[in-house]
Amino acid sequence: MKSKSFKRVLRKAGLRDIRYHDLRHTYASQLLAHGEPVTYVSQQLGHANPQITFKVYAHWIPNKSQRKAVNRLPSLSRGLDNAQVEDLAR
Repeated sequence: MKSKSFKRVLRKAGLRDIRYHDLRHTYASQLLAHGEPVTYVSQQLGHANPQITFKVYAHWIPNKSQRKAVNRLPSLSRGLDNAQVEDLAR
């Protein structure tokens, strides 16, 4: 997709102006962070092989201990008011 066309689509959708590459990177990162297989993400991105995807995005693939920590997050915020939770997020 050409840059002008992409920007027009963003405007029509009411989205902020971002680069296509940034959107693509966010898409891949989120898929991997949520446990999708590297092979699937590689196919989605059109990479020649999964090794390319792994090399670029390996840091987004959570290991088991990281996943456990992330899964505990909602329970950690119980008992805090919204302002306290926002302060922790900063």
